[in-house]
Amino acid sequence: MAEHFVVHETCYKWPYPGCWVHRARLKALRAVIRRFGLTAPGSWADFGCSNGYVIEQLVKSATVAPGRIMGYDHSNQLVALARGKKIPRAEFITQDLLSMWSPDRQFELVTCFETLEHIGDFRTAFRNLFHHLQPRGLLVISVPNETGFWGVLKFIVRVIGRKPSDRSFFTRVDGLAYFRALLAGRSIADFRATGQATIDSHLGFDYRMLFRHIEEEYVRRRLLQQKEARQVFAGAGHIRAYTRIA
Repeated sequence: MAEHFVVHETCYKWPYPGCWVHRARLKALRAVIRRFGLTAPGSWADFGCSNGYVIEQLVKSATVAPGRIMGYDHSNQLVALARGKKIPRAEFITQDLLSMWSPDRQFELVTCFETLEHIGDFRTAFRNLFHHLQPRGLLVISVPNETGFWGVLKFIVRVIGRKPSDRSFFTRVDGLAYFRALLAGRSIADFRATGQATIDSHLGFDYRMLFRHIEEEYVRRRLLQQKEARQVFAGAGHIRAYTRIA
């Protein structure tokens, strides 16, 4: 079966529907990282880096001081595209966030943008992010909102558009039942195959469960301290920043 991948760079450019949301998120990410992130050359790891577009933009805008940069993505094709950008001091490696591995290095800055919503087992993925973060380092994640008003709107758009990345979801899930859950404000996480080891649609991702997990397993246990919580584009997405305590 052919490898499934999406070049996220296209999501930031017209005529992609919703490109303004992605641009607003990138602007907000710049502000968060400039406030809390690397102010001198250091180490940065970006997980779910796609073709390296966001890394390229943050380096060009001097949001991140030049230092050692590692980009990780599950797709060999995307990693090859990222390498082709020839971003100074950046190295790109194929790695799956769902495969637990012991890091051979830790980083001052760890980022994961618009990736966790694609992964059924976000707990394993987030554990990988945490273990790659050095003490007192900064972790910044961004995820979309697939619940409430935005969830209803996005679901209608996806039903009409039927993007390739959504097909597997619609073949195994009762779309009407899902829509009713959205309207009722119930959790949509039960509609996901949480043990899956492959990239999936945004559908069924509930950002509230992710943030609850981080709060209960990392913040309350004094492993992470939350530094920033920000909505993007009137709640269409969310950004969270944390520093590692231990």
